[in-house]
Amino acid sequence: MSFDNLTFKIDPELARRIVEGLRRSATAAIRLAQLGWTVPMWATPGQVVEILKSGEEATVDDRFVAIYSSGGGEVFQRLVRDLVSQPPLVKWHPLIHQCVEAYHREHFQITIPSLLTIIEGILAHSAADNGTRLIRLAHSKVAQLENDGPNRIIFVIWQTIETFVTELFAKAPFLGPRRQVINRHWILHGRDATTWTQADSLRLFQAIHTVSQVAFEDFREKIGENSNY
Repeated sequence: MSFDNLTFKIDPELARRIVEGLRRSATAAIRLAQLGWTVPMWATPGQVVEILKSGEEATVDDRFVAIYSSGGGEVFQRLVRDLVSQPPLVKWHPLIHQCVEAYHREHFQITIPSLLTIIEGILAHSAADNGTRLIRLAHSKVAQLENDGPNRIIFVIWQTIETFVTELFAKAPFLGPRRQVINRHWILHGRDATTWTQADSLRLFQAIHTVSQVAFEDFREKIGENSNY
C-alpha cells in the first residue's frame, strides 16, 4: 500500500484554534519574561498560559515555587540533571552543584550572585566576540530569527530571553528606587537588600536552563528534544 499520493487537509477551525493558542502562549511567555521568568523548557504552550493566569508577579512566583516543589522536587531535580549533563556548562558544574546544595538547605540567598555569574558567562561565551554586549546579543538573535521566520517557536523563546536579559541588566541608578524585578547591577555591586527568595533562586536556575538550551550553537538542535513546544 502506498501513501505517496495522499493529501491531508486541516480543518480551518482547528487551524485557527492552533494559531490562537500559540499566539496566547507567546503573549504569556513575554509577560513571564517581564516578571523575571524565562520560558520553562519543560512546559507546553498551554502550561505557559496557565502559569501566567492573572499576570501578577506574586501569583506567578507562587506557581513556579509550587511546580518545582511538587512531587518531592521532581521537576527541579530533572532541570538540574539536564544542566549538569551539558558539556558546554562543564566549567560551571561545581558551582551549579554547590548552588543546588544551598537550595536544598533553603539557603536561597547564597545562590543568587553565583547563578547570575553563570548566566552572564553563558551569554558572554555565546557572543561573537568578548566585546559584544549581552543585551545586544539577545537583540541580534531576535532580529535574525524574525527575518528567518517569526512564527517559529525558537523565535518566541529568544524574544523572552531578550526581554528577560533586558530587565536583568537594565540600568538602575543606585540612588533611585529598587527595581521590582531582580537586577544584576544592584546585586553584584552590593547595593541590593539581601531579601531574595526561593522564587528568585528558581528564576535564575530556570534562566540558566533556558538560555543554555538556545545560546550555545551546539544545542540549537536540542530544542525539539528537550522541549514540549
